[in-house]
Amino acid sequence: MTLFQQERLTLAQAARAAEVSQFAFQAMLAEREIPIHYGVEEFLEDVQTANRAKRT
Repeated sequence: MTLFQQERLTLAQAARAAEVSQFAFQAMLAEREIPIHYGVEEFLEDVQTANRAKRT
């Protein structure tokens, strides 16, 4: 969470590192009142992640 908060990891990367879904990671952030920064880079990574998930 610290790396996400410091903007060193994207939401998708931080969720993977924590071994939880992005939804679960967002819930954990909300519990700790850590704002979610979500830009174009994160969006594009999420699209890639979703596309990979479709293929499996």
